Amino acid sequence: MVLAISSSTTFSFSRTPKRLSSLSLHSPILASVRFSKRNAGSGINNAIHASQDAVIFEPFEEVQKELLLIPTKPQASLARHKYTDQCEAALNEQINVEYGISYVYHAMYAYFDRDNIALKGLAK
Repeated sequence: MVLAISSSTTFSFSRTPKRLSSLSLHSPILASVRFSKRNAGSGINNAIHASQDAVIFEPFEEVQKELLLIPTKPQASLARHKYTDQCEAALNEQINVEYGISYVYHAMYAYFDRDNIALKGLAK
């Protein structure tokens, strides 16, 4: 498989499956990764005329579908755009319950951490 990244660099990977336990620094799978410099022609022409297996790396084209999912309204949350309102309300309720319980635990810690408070039967 050949992955053309830019006009001057091509990565080649072997398709031979290898076991992870047999990998070392001198392993054939690591030795099959090849970095080659191309000096002739433009990068676009080299990428177009690469072998049938070639994949051209275009990051903006890959994320274009996901960018359409992001809401454009100014009041909409960017972090929670995949949650329904009911799911978001349930998550907020759970967070509020756990947050309230953390206050109780903190108050209990502060109360029982004092020197003049003792639990009956604990220090015998």
